[in-house]
This record gives sequence, C-alpha cells and structure tokens, in this order.
Amino acid sequence: MALSNPLHGARKEGTVGKPLPRVEAKIIMDDGTETKTGVGELCIKSPSLFKEYWKRPEVTAESFIDGGFFKTGDTVTVDEDGYFIILGRTNADIMKVGGYKLSALEIEAVLLEHDTVLECAVLGLPDEAYGEVICTIIVPKEDAKERAEQSSKPALTLEELTSWSKDKLAPYKRFRRDCTYGTLFLGMPWERLTRRS
Repeated sequence: MALSNPLHGARKEGTVGKPLPRVEAKIIMDDGTETKTGVGELCIKSPSLFKEYWKRPEVTAESFIDGGFFKTGDTVTVDEDGYFIILGRTNADIMKVGGYKLSALEIEAVLLEHDTVLECAVLGLPDEAYGEVICTIIVPKEDAKERAEQSSKPALTLEELTSWSKDKLAPYKRFRRDCTYGTLFLGMPWERLTRRS
C-alpha cells in the first residue's frame, strides 16, 4: 500500500488519499514528463517497494522509470489538496478520445444515476479521426424493459440519453451520434456486464 486517507484528519470521499510516510508518488504523462495537476500514470517509490521481477529483466525494465519509480498501471490525477484520485486502470478503464484521457468508470457512474439504467459498460472503440469514440452498452431495469416491450419502443434511445447527460457530462465525455459501430445496445442478456464482454 502506498497511498491512504489519513487515520486522523480530513478523509476525502472519492480519493485514495496521499502517499504514506517514506513513499514518494508522482504522475507521469504519456510523453514521459511529470505533471502536478494533470492526468497520467501513478508511479511510486518507497523503501518497501520490490526491486525487480524474479528472472524477468525485460518486464522489470518496462515497469520502472528513472529514479526507481514503479509504474502502477493506474491512471490518476490530484485534487487541489494533494489527494490522489484514481480514474481507472491505464490499459482497461481509460479511453483516449480526441486528445482527452477519459475514465470509463466516471462516465459509468453518471449513467447509473439514470432511472432506466440497471447496468452499463463504457468503452472506447477505434476511430480514425478521434483515436477512440465512446460507446456505452446499457442493460435497462426490468420495469423499463417491460414498458418498452409493451410499447414496441426501445427502453432508452441515444437521443434521450444524450439529452439527459447534457448537464452531467462535459461535451467530450458524451456519446457520439455518428459512431460507425453503433453507440447504444439495450437489453443484452448478460448475467454480469463487464468491459471485456
């Protein structure tokens, strides 16, 4: 463990706190530069940190940066008080859309506030112009499914979702209407909805 909210003092909801004693933490952006306020990968260094992967020098070389900092694979930012906020796993939960790094987990949390949404998964699909476009898969609540079946209409349309999310998500975090792959799938028969599905 490298970061924690304090035992005594201000504990901030939605954060993982600050580095523990004798732990150094920094945020490294894609270009390898350090940022104090931006979004990037959390790198840590401490006396208790492991030195290397056993008999795997190539993995060790990929996992550490200059100065002995370990690349955790977590994409983070820091709030105004220096508390770290984990946005997701760099290789699974972070989408790169038109130059922005977006947290699928953050967008999913907003979507789950919608009255119709039981489950959702947000992922980035490849796009030539933007790198990735935001795609969301929605599983509606049972009552919404029943109403949709009775009226022969979808439980939720892309237009309804886009309009509803207008005040909740920044424009670059919303779903694109011109997504070639289709942006909204409703009522998929999954027992548990995961990004890998």
